[in-house]
Amino acid sequence: MLEWYHLNVMPRQDEYQARVRHPPKRKLKLAIVAPIAQLALAIALLILAHRTSAPDPSESSYYVPTAALVCYGINAPAALIKGVGVSITAEFIDRPLLAYGFGIEDGWFLGGVIIVWYLVGSALDRLRSAGGWQTLGKLSVRGIAVNLLLLLLGGYLFYFAVDALRVFGKWNNPVRNIAEGLLFLVWSVALILTSGQKLVSGIRNKHSVPDVPV
Repeated sequence: MLEWYHLNVMPRQDEYQARVRHPPKRKLKLAIVAPIAQLALAIALLILAHRTSAPDPSESSYYVPTAALVCYGINAPAALIKGVGVSITAEFIDRPLLAYGFGIEDGWFLGGVIIVWYLVGSALDRLRSAGGWQTLGKLSVRGIAVNLLLLLLGGYLFYFAVDALRVFGKWNNPVRNIAEGLLFLVWSVALILTSGQKLVSGIRNKHSVPDVPV
């Protein structure tokens, strides 16, 4: 009986005491932190942009403040969501809607910021829990479709990056639109490299390992 106690009870007590003395550290989920932080930053930049007037009043209708360009560059995919959303709502709303200085296009953009950074944070959480990059096996049909879409999105953003970088006076904000172009370029390269790597690895390993979800 005493032997059973030492073999079964004592180890559990020691384990419990170790947990009490050194509780496991909970890691913040980036899927929660990233959207909140980026949404706060985006709102701050948009407020700053709304309060910025054009250097030349005669060109105010074509002027985009630096803060807005940087905000769109940091959240490049959200800028595309904004374009799609505005196109949809334009069919039903024939006059601008404003709330605290923000228009409906800003609402679409900020919604896109939340979606984009939630997806980015979730991907980083999965990467962190897996302990780093791992060799991918055969991609599922869903995985292939998702990575092809990301690859196309990267190419689309690359086009906008090149367009911003080659026209220095675009939006009547010379040189400053370079910041937007460079940020778009970072997004495009990241999307193209990550999705392309997954597709190539999946194709190489399709006959050697079973399907894994992506």
